[in-house]
Amino acid sequence: MAIAEDLIILEQQLKDLIIRYEQYFVGLEKREPLLLLSSVQKLVRRYANVPINNTMYKHKYTMLVARFSTYREHWNRILRLIEEGKYSRDRFIRDLH
Repeated sequence: MAIAEDLIILEQQLKDLIIRYEQYFVGLEKREPLLLLSSVQKLVRRYANVPINNTMYKHKYTMLVARFSTYREHWNRILRLIEEGKYSRDRFIRDLH
């Protein structure tokens, strides 16, 4: 079944995306993981308007989408703080200079 494999891929990519964003916010990654973000968004959109008949897959999909949207709001808030110069890591680095 295609949805079963896609959900496994979506779950793994979401875990990787969370790790990569945390590394980006700490300063280990130099660039925001936009390619991985677009890949996860593409998988989420693939089943957005498709009826999922299996209850287990439907529940897993909705839980992954909810987790992704929660993290995405969190990342957007941190990115906004970085742009405004109010993020604590950036203030610490600025004070060092």
